[in-house]
Amino acid sequence: MIRVKGNSGYHKARIVFDSGSQKSYVKKSTVEKIGINPIGQESIRQALFGGNVTEVKVHNKYLLYLEDLNGRCSKEIVVLDENILCGRVPSMPRGAWMKELQHKKLWISDLQCENPDIAILIGSDYWGQLLTGKIVQLQCGLTAIETVIGLDFEWKSSN
Repeated sequence: MIRVKGNSGYHKARIVFDSGSQKSYVKKSTVEKIGINPIGQESIRQALFGGNVTEVKVHNKYLLYLEDLNGRCSKEIVVLDENILCGRVPSMPRGAWMKELQHKKLWISDLQCENPDIAILIGSDYWGQLLTGKIVQLQCGLTAIETVIGLDFEWKSSN
């Protein structure tokens, strides 16, 4: 979870980091909710996993101002709009691994959040710029990757 600045103040938004995506995106309903205007347009054709290629599509471009939930760190990024960013990404469930996070002084903002939809997808165009270099491998198999706007968690799915 992060904060994104809009015309009516700050709004909480769920994000996902996807270094396999060359571009960063914002959900169209998110820009409507926060009340910001496009700064331009970009026409792109997407080459997808598996070799599929989409038709050329025009996307609105937006300048987003992102902050961590405490308002200490921020980053401006330019993103493209899209109706749906990804499939369902469940919130982090509570579990025994939380004690290990607490012991390492790591905090997670995505515990059973009220809005499960991903509002912003950070692609490879910004992912590297957001990394701090701190990576913590937990005994439970979870990897915590620190960014300037919060932690990114990676784990091997059992499904």
